[in-house]
Amino acid sequence: GLWRSYIIMAVHARQWDRVAAAIDRASAALGDQSFITANRAVMLSETGDAARADTAFAALAGQEDTPFAAHRLRHELRFGRPDRAARLGEAWRDRPDNFLIWPYLSLAWRLTDDPRWAWLEGDDRLTR
Repeated sequence: GLWRSYIIMAVHARQWDRVAAAIDRASAALGDQSFITANRAVMLSETGDAARADTAFAALAGQEDTPFAAHRLRHELRFGRPDRAARLGEAWRDRPDNFLIWPYLSLAWRLTDDPRWAWLEGDDRLTR
């Protein structure tokens, strides 16, 4: 629990060197854990290592965690794959905890010229 909390705190602070060091130490102490792989994927994506991030995200393809899914969508968008982001986001669309997904799904829809972005964001009353 302490490793998980420390790593998540460092991810939220975007302290990638600290995240990398904590992941290495946690992995050495605990072995292969899904929370370590998930945060490694996020760190690799956020620091621009697309290929290694792809591998780490793929290792957790069935992960049922909304924040992780949001990071995955962000990753796909960051590296120019809005079609993949849209497919991933649509799989989370009807879940009760999907509030983290909608911004990325909307962006994916805009980038793929899907008219559903207007359904989501097109009401002028929402912005001033």
